[in-house]
Amino acid sequence: MKKILKLTVVLVALLSAVNVSAIGNDFSIDVRKSEGKTLSFALHESNKVVLSIFDADHKVIHKEMVNSKGSFYRKYDLNSLPSGKYYLVAESDFRSATYEIAVSSNKAVLSTMPVSEVVKPVLYKENGVVKLNVDNKAKTPVGVRIYDETNELVYSESFLNMDKVEKVFDINERSYENYTFIVSYDNDKFIEKTLSAK
Repeated sequence: MKKILKLTVVLVALLSAVNVSAIGNDFSIDVRKSEGKTLSFALHESNKVVLSIFDADHKVIHKEMVNSKGSFYRKYDLNSLPSGKYYLVAESDFRSATYEIAVSSNKAVLSTMPVSEVVKPVLYKENGVVKLNVDNKAKTPVGVRIYDETNELVYSESFLNMDKVEKVFDINERSYENYTFIVSYDNDKFIEKTLSAK
């Protein structure tokens, strides 16, 4: 019996460590409770996250920046909202997660799992080259465009049905110093970043 208990404790500790490392420096939302039209939730591993509430027509009702290490607890009083569907969007530099809020005449309920989640493309310069990584599990179209300082298109490519897009661009051999990279994912623009060749 003691061996089973020890094994269980070790297994729980191991799984907890795996879960924490999988989250990394990004965020997770833990729905605490709903009391009437008041929602409570915790934001974990947040660092810098923008929280927004949208109505069904994508109109912003509330927006705030959370800049906190560790856990951050938040309560939203939604008594002024009419019945309907709303969305809580949590967005970091690395991903965006959308949670549904169902508001009725006497209560509001926040979904425990995101209704949509998007991992954002990562674009960075290292050792004189620009590297692009897009985790694309949904295999949606990924478009990459590069413009020089005069806004002339110098590179354009679309990637279809790929679960991961990895590209390396050497901008040191180009004529201009600054280049603007635009990466679109499923026809939404996620990154517009200007990088220097120097």
